[in-house]
Amino acid sequence: MFATDQGEFAVFGGADPGNPDDWSLNGVFDLGEPLGRRSILTVGGDLIVATRAGLVPISAALNKDVAQLKLDALSRSIDPDWRRELTLAGNRGGWRLAKWESRNMAIFSPPPHEAEQSYCYAVNLETNAWTKFTGWQIGDLQVLGGSLYYGNEDGEIYLCDVGGTDNGDAFECCACFAFDHLGSIGALKTAHALRGLWRYRTPIKPTLSIAVDYNSNFRATPNAASNAAQSTGGQQASWDTATWDEDYWAEGNEGYQFLEKWEPVSGHGKPWACRCS
Repeated sequence: MFATDQGEFAVFGGADPGNPDDWSLNGVFDLGEPLGRRSILTVGGDLIVATRAGLVPISAALNKDVAQLKLDALSRSIDPDWRRELTLAGNRGGWRLAKWESRNMAIFSPPPHEAEQSYCYAVNLETNAWTKFTGWQIGDLQVLGGSLYYGNEDGEIYLCDVGGTDNGDAFECCACFAFDHLGSIGALKTAHALRGLWRYRTPIKPTLSIAVDYNSNFRATPNAASNAAQSTGGQQASWDTATWDEDYWAEGNEGYQFLEKWEPVSGHGKPWACRCS
């Protein structure tokens, strides 16, 4: 396959480019302008290209016009964020795309548009679910030996997703689920309590809240120090490394713990969504 910086992709087939009987042009397809040289990754038997329309599989170009490719883009669920990054980046280069096979995800990093930009986007290649990683100031991005590394503008190199802290800081995870009218479109509703059921291995202290009317702003995350002090659930012994009579025995179910609790919330609006952090 050959690609141009204008989004034309020429696909050839055969075993010997020097033999005209064993090499032929299968087709030329238009995917839209790619976002630089580091904008292609393989997923299964397909090629995924980061274009101005989104993360587009080249197989979609076989039977669709370039104007319709966004319908098949892996990034369709974050299309507003994708278009925002394109606007902020302008004509700057520096788009980064990497496939992290050991985590079954792809990492997409837009070029920095501010001095302290520290985030990137990640997609689960099995479920096509997206999230946003914060605290990563990515200048370059590479996978080596099954591990993901990134370097920042100061020449520092980081190994990703190892250890129990984010470069010394506590991990903060936030999720806002889909908004729902709960079967009563247009009716005002009031929430008083939510129940959560959690399955975990290491201690957690989740909080629940309600988002209303498509406003998904999060409140402050729980204090990490109080979290560690409140629970030993999930801190279980590992064979041949634990200290006898001091560490906790595993309790079946592959070492998982469960937490179920009701939490008072306050929310008044038409569509609702559950938030957790």
